[in-house]
Amino acid sequence: MMRIILLLWCLCFKVVFHLHAQNGSGNIDFEDVLVYKTSRPDTAFYLAKSIYLNAKKQGDQLRSANAALELGEILFYLADFDNSNSYLIEAIETFSGEGEQKKLAESYTWQGTVTQYARQYSLAFDSYQNALEIYIHSGDSVKIGELYGWMGHYYEKTGIPDTALLFQHLARNILQQKGNSKLPLARIFDNLGSIHEDRGNYDSARYYFIKALEINRSHDEVNNQIVNLNNIGDTYRKKGQFFEALHYTDSALKLAESYNLEYQIRSAHRDLSKIYFELNDYEKAFQNLETTYNLYTEILNEENTRRIALLQTIYETERKENQIALLEKDKRLNRIFRYGMLGIFILIFSGAILVIRNQRMKVNQNKKILEQKTQLFKNQEELNKLELKNSLLKEEKLKAELENQKLKEGELRQNIVLKSQLITSHTLQIIRKNNFLESLKCDLQKIKKSEKKDRIRLANQLVKSIDHDMTKDENWEDFNIIFGQVHKDFFSKIKGSFPEITPSELRLCSLLKLNLHSQEIATILGVSVDSLRIARYRLRKKLQLDKNDNLIGYLMNF
Repeated sequence: MMRIILLLWCLCFKVVFHLHAQNGSGNIDFEDVLVYKTSRPDTAFYLAKSIYLNAKKQGDQLRSANAALELGEILFYLADFDNSNSYLIEAIETFSGEGEQKKLAESYTWQGTVTQYARQYSLAFDSYQNALEIYIHSGDSVKIGELYGWMGHYYEKTGIPDTALLFQHLARNILQQKGNSKLPLARIFDNLGSIHEDRGNYDSARYYFIKALEINRSHDEVNNQIVNLNNIGDTYRKKGQFFEALHYTDSALKLAESYNLEYQIRSAHRDLSKIYFELNDYEKAFQNLETTYNLYTEILNEENTRRIALLQTIYETERKENQIALLEKDKRLNRIFRYGMLGIFILIFSGAILVIRNQRMKVNQNKKILEQKTQLFKNQEELNKLELKNSLLKEEKLKAELENQKLKEGELRQNIVLKSQLITSHTLQIIRKNNFLESLKCDLQKIKKSEKKDRIRLANQLVKSIDHDMTKDENWEDFNIIFGQVHKDFFSKIKGSFPEITPSELRLCSLLKLNLHSQEIATILGVSVDSLRIARYRLRKKLQLDKNDNLIGYLMNF
């Protein structure tokens, strides 16, 4: 009899194990991700996430780690640094455990880049150091040279230009010794040019930009060529050599137009407007400025469309994952319930058979045997009660888990509402800007039709109108609302620590906390770069910072 019971239980567990072992497998490969990584990041994210989830189901740790590395890179390009770093941490843990040193070093390098752009400089330095140790141990001098370039960029961003220059020269010396490392060398030359330009050494900066341009031309790197030409033009403009600047910037524009690179076309028109303004050719300056604003609106609309598509993809992916998890949990509960009931039935049926057998043997058994069988039945009853009690406890635990899942879904819906509000506010800003640009277009038509002697006066009025719009309080009110939702209590903490701080200085603090470039901040505030430097200097004094203190790092801690 007991043999029959054991055989039935073994059969039940075998069926359960077989059901759990059945997993689907996708046919997506990493080559599909590479095809869409730059042109359609939302599609690339969906494909990489599918590979990641299927690898997790199949227990393929290396494949899931490679997918996590791809997801970290895609989310970095989309400026989602937190989620990017989370995937990279998972990839690092797996590659470290599996002994995949090459992939581990690549993951550390990406983690350094992500945390550097997220202004987590100490974490970025540690990641670069970990990658460097692996490359030194493997003797990969090319990767060492490339990593020195990233470390030089790190020191440049943390305000240590001498050390940044040292690392860039080390990178250059290593890569120049390798004949097949020309393209990484172009990036090093561009970094050296940027450091010298920030120091005001425009001739040295131009020398390195030209070196980078030569390499990028030999490798048909069109986008990098346009950046190099614009940088060369900037060095000439900053030295007052406007016709030379005009030549290089116009070359960048023609190259960008031939490949229909809208972002680079916009940058070239913006630089041309600056050059024509310096040459007092205000009509051409405003023509290029108008083109810049039109292109900016088109690019912004495209970027918003892509970001909305990505957010929708991420939301749909997470929603499907949650639905799948809930369905799997329901299936698991149903299987447990069915096989639990089957087990209880078997136990009851077995107990009934034993009772009947005992009753039939009652005549031939003495009183002692009868008492033992009765006690056995009582023990079996206690066991059934304990099992029932355990089942009730498990059921309560499952109910608690479902409640926690509902709370998480509520938080997810709140996050989606907040993102929808941000998108709506941004869309309204775009509509207002478009209306303003339409007004500017009408004013420009008036300038064209006006007499030549009145054009300068009308142009100056147009400049004042643009400056007024760029510093409009309505824009800042919307900005303060959105900024306050993301960075809670930032303004109150600053005002509490420094009561004498002015509203304009608070605006500068918020833009610095967003880690925008100086040129972008100057454009938003409607001031020159030199005026911005003075404003930053006064702000440092008001915040009582020492000469060696990092202003952005200080604001990031608020």
